[in-house]
Amino acid sequence: MKVSILSIGLPFFDTIFWRTKMKRCILILCICLLTIGCNKNTEKNKSTASNNIPVKDDRIFPIEEKKNFGTICITNIIENNVNVRNLSSLDGKIIHKAQKDDIVWILGFSGEEETINGLKGNWLHIIFENNKDIDGWVFSKYLNTNDKKYAPIKFVELIPQTNTTISLVKLSYTLDNEEIFIKQDYSKWNNYYVIIWGQYEHGFHYTNRPGVYLLDKDTLELKHITYLGSFEPWPHAYTSFTDDFKYLLQDSGTSQGIRGITAWRLSDQDKVFDGSYLRWEVNGHTINIAYSYKYSFDEEILAYGEKYQEENKIPQDIEDRKKEYGLGIELVIICTYNLDTGERKIIDGIYINTQ
Repeated sequence: MKVSILSIGLPFFDTIFWRTKMKRCILILCICLLTIGCNKNTEKNKSTASNNIPVKDDRIFPIEEKKNFGTICITNIIENNVNVRNLSSLDGKIIHKAQKDDIVWILGFSGEEETINGLKGNWLHIIFENNKDIDGWVFSKYLNTNDKKYAPIKFVELIPQTNTTISLVKLSYTLDNEEIFIKQDYSKWNNYYVIIWGQYEHGFHYTNRPGVYLLDKDTLELKHITYLGSFEPWPHAYTSFTDDFKYLLQDSGTSQGIRGITAWRLSDQDKVFDGSYLRWEVNGHTINIAYSYKYSFDEEILAYGEKYQEENKIPQDIEDRKKEYGLGIELVIICTYNLDTGERKIIDGIYINTQ
């Protein structure tokens, strides 16, 4: 029998064709199964996120955690494109857009329940865990809070002062049906006791309303004035306002010599000055500020300081304290600064002893 090459080759090529086709089918089936598995994992991750457990984070939010001296809440944003504002109001300027599952720290409640888009809640002061330079206010319904309620602080009593204690006031707030008592120091200004309450104070809880409070010396009425001044990490020995309550003034540090002073305008919460002072003096909207000649880069201050050194010798008592106690000597340039206009005027120089 005569067998042609074609009759032998056709079954061979036919076998190769079907095997190749079968491999393609198996490959397509594997891809489909893999896709289904990925989709299930994606849905699982979405479900996990919707249950307030962020993807790639094994913490279950919200978490109460002690930071510094107070208690904060670590939690997550539950919607996309949430507005973060500079004020606890819809009138506040939008400073950031938060996204779903962004992790934030709650540092305080506004204490004023509002209804926004049919939802009741409070404004909460937050910072972002991965970028603490972004801080502002978010409406509570866009955060995972477990419906935590605002816990206002109340005045209890003034604590009698002795020669060995600082000025203290007893405050309280109710948390989970338990009354919490705390002692807090205060400074005196005009007819008020000034109290700072925030995350750097012992006993502070994030459900409290942070800020500067005034306690009237006569009526003992406690009144919240501003949120400003309570989120600063440094110790402060003195806090006051201008007489018309247009500006808040707060020092930083408790050491002798020049130290920090910050001024905010209450109407828009803008920081209008951040520098140093030597003697706390306020006249209307003008404050006294100070510059260290040794550490300044300001050409006007340097020129004035150079001339002052040429014309003024170091006082003998300053020299004597230097020798007796091993202190340093520093030239300080005193200026006035107008908070309304930003105008600065140099008025004098002074030598002081330093550690």
